[in-house]
Amino acid sequence: MNRSGVLPLSLKLFLIAFSLTLAIYNSMNQGLGSLLFFCNVALFVATAGICLERTLLVSMAAVGVVLIQLLWSIDLILTVADVSPLRMTEFMLSDSLPWFKKALALFHAWLPFVLVFALTKLGYDARAFAWWTGLTCLLLLVSYLFLPRPPAPADNPTLSVNINFVFGLRMGGPQQRMPELAWLFGEMLFLPIAIFLPAHLVFKRLFRTPAAATLRISSQATPRP
Repeated sequence: MNRSGVLPLSLKLFLIAFSLTLAIYNSMNQGLGSLLFFCNVALFVATAGICLERTLLVSMAAVGVVLIQLLWSIDLILTVADVSPLRMTEFMLSDSLPWFKKALALFHAWLPFVLVFALTKLGYDARAFAWWTGLTCLLLLVSYLFLPRPPAPADNPTLSVNINFVFGLRMGGPQQRMPELAWLFGEMLFLPIAIFLPAHLVFKRLFRTPAAATLRISSQATPRP
């Protein structure tokens, strides 16, 4: 870990500690598969990118989750005010959810700001869109082929199922409106087009291109003798 880099050492140490805590807690309470949710993978990628100051990794995490997690934060505020049309964060108000789990889940609210801060320091690597899209497709396939289907078993009700919603939007059982593979491939198309591409275009406009990427693009554009 670079002690003399452009990102604060305190931020790096906090992310390492938080990521380890979340990984241990979730794997013990919800199963190892829970670590492959997009939001968790983005946290781990962001932690590695910030600690190593690798612009591509930070950019990948930002493309993947900044827009979604900003929506999560807005929905949480509206849910607390009891005016949310989505109520996807209603679980945060449940008395049955341990306070420690709620505290961990709040990373959805602060991670976008950490990523934007890192992008202001490191710049945005435009390759992130393609790399995160490829990783997303891989995670979706792994989630569909190898991870638990919904619903959670009666003898292990806290087990994470339907990882990355590959079987539909409900955890109580698979969706029935279309063939499973149609849903899966539809998700592979929807996420890059509706979520990742808009974020990519915004970040390209807002943040500078890293020096290394600029040199690489220039060398590719220069014709060889």
